[in-house]
Amino acid sequence: MLKKNIWLLLLKGIPIGISNVLPGISGGTIAVVLGIYDMLIDAIKRFNLKIILPITIGAILGLLSTAGLINYLLETYPSFMTATIFGLIVASAKVTIVDIKKKNIINFLCFIIGFFIAFVLGKQSIDVAINGSIVSTWKLMFSGIFASLSMLLPGISGATILVMLGMYEYIIDCLLSMNITVILIFGSSAVLGILSFAWVLSYLLKEYRSELMATLTGLILGSALVVIPKSLTLIDLLGIILGISIVFILSRTSIK
Repeated sequence: MLKKNIWLLLLKGIPIGISNVLPGISGGTIAVVLGIYDMLIDAIKRFNLKIILPITIGAILGLLSTAGLINYLLETYPSFMTATIFGLIVASAKVTIVDIKKKNIINFLCFIIGFFIAFVLGKQSIDVAINGSIVSTWKLMFSGIFASLSMLLPGISGATILVMLGMYEYIIDCLLSMNITVILIFGSSAVLGILSFAWVLSYLLKEYRSELMATLTGLILGSALVVIPKSLTLIDLLGIILGISIVFILSRTSIK
């Protein structure tokens, strides 16, 4: 049973890694959809390698194996990819909505705050110039930490944060060219950020779950507004359906 769970966790790590390449959707959102968000946060907090390692390995495999393809699709079929991401995000919100047990003014305010943060961050990322110039070690470390925090939070895309910082294309190029130095600096900084922030999220999940889920729902839906398809052609509609279908399929998997 343990061996089966390890392989399942590895497989679930793959879409988490893939999502971190897609601007607009976060690895945290996919972890929620897959039903392993609480488990992952608690495992990071407790440094439970039996859970962390297979998910991490799966995420790395998913990221490295699809970075080039996703970059190509985003450049060649931007409308279809935007529609697909929109479908992914909107369908993902259902998972956090059902976990809001308390319906009160505090949770409503948490939702509004999360919605506003995601919308503002997403809007800012649209106009930020991206360049592939030489980047300092400090900027790499800052980008890794900042992006890692967003990877843990459903609704805030790590890729979108990198776009905002002007680092998205640079990091993707380094991944594709296997620039080990950049990958190690960025990766170790991301790990540091994840390990530090997991303690805060673990506490909030236990003590303020409804409030946190309301905020996360706001983050998810707020980020969806940024990637609303500008048109609704048949291709766009198929993209939305594909995104919703992917979330439905992923949410049907569970660890028994």
